[in-house]
Amino acid sequence: MVMMMPIISLGQKHGYHIYGRVAPPLAPAEAYILHDKLSGGQTDSALIDKNGSFYFQGTIKDPEKVFLAIKKNRTGIYASDISYVELYLENASITVTSPDSLENAKVSGGEINNDNQALKTAIYNGTKARVAEIAKVYLAAPAEERNSKIITDRLKKLNDSLQMDTKTICLSFITNHPNSLVSVAALETYAGDTANPVIVESIFNSLSDGVRSGKIGAAFAVKIEQMKNTAINNLAPDFTMTDTAGKMVSLHDFRGGYVLIDFWASWCAPCRAENPNVLKAFNRFKGKGFNVLGISLDSEGNKDRWLNAVHHDQLPWTQLSDLKGWKNEAAGLYGVQAIPQNFLVSPDGKIVAKDLRGEDLEKELESIFRDTAKQ
Repeated sequence: MVMMMPIISLGQKHGYHIYGRVAPPLAPAEAYILHDKLSGGQTDSALIDKNGSFYFQGTIKDPEKVFLAIKKNRTGIYASDISYVELYLENASITVTSPDSLENAKVSGGEINNDNQALKTAIYNGTKARVAEIAKVYLAAPAEERNSKIITDRLKKLNDSLQMDTKTICLSFITNHPNSLVSVAALETYAGDTANPVIVESIFNSLSDGVRSGKIGAAFAVKIEQMKNTAINNLAPDFTMTDTAGKMVSLHDFRGGYVLIDFWASWCAPCRAENPNVLKAFNRFKGKGFNVLGISLDSEGNKDRWLNAVHHDQLPWTQLSDLKGWKNEAAGLYGVQAIPQNFLVSPDGKIVAKDLRGEDLEKELESIFRDTAKQ
């Protein structure tokens, strides 16, 4: 890396320069920069030489979070054995080095990337003991008991504590770095999918004007508004979409009963793994006024895969999709950034719960219908 030093000062004035080196050498291979939806999702690529080195350069108006990816044998960015590391494109000289896999790469150079590395280090140091405890509990349990309620409940409790530790670290970082774009990412982690949007907005407003008005900050401000729209006890945003037979179906058609809006896709492994849990809850409570409305984030070219997944997973409820992938209009209304994700809507159209996975969905419905029976 010494040979790069004379060029580093130029990178700070003339766009970004990314110098990468991975070991062992991967040639022939390519490195990719995967841009997010804010930049149209385009991809840049660079060859990796026999020494494991690669290089990107360009100019960017607003800093942007991207993923740097490497795929051996240059077989494309959608292959299964691709590896990733997150970094920020900023007009600076940036180095990416790793002694082994890209997931373990260290990113340095540029104020934003240095802040991002500091946050990652703080999270790692602050949670590694809890992570080790989770692994210890899981590995100590006999294989036949790892899926038992006692073990899963204990692991869930430990994981909840891990999430709280992470949130505390992120909040501390935000407080100490109001001028850093990385504080927006820290706030996104802090918020998760269920945080109170009023609290999140208050924290966001504590950031500097420059951070809030930039591309990344402005995009998160939109997400806060989406969080407000889908806050607990708010009316669920209405939408209309076609079902598997091409019929137009609206959310308001389900008024009068509880309905779970379930965002998923045929290509989403965690979604497919969650489908049996949703099916179990559906079969148990469908006679008591509960229904499910599936919203697929499959794209036009995957329509057959979507229909086959519905059939294979034996999902009997109404399934909708506009086949626009991540640009699904209902997903946009609900601020869906990851799947599976769901929203439980009451008979009067209000959101009463979110992200009910595993046994949590059945427990929530048990509580609802137990209370309903008492009225």
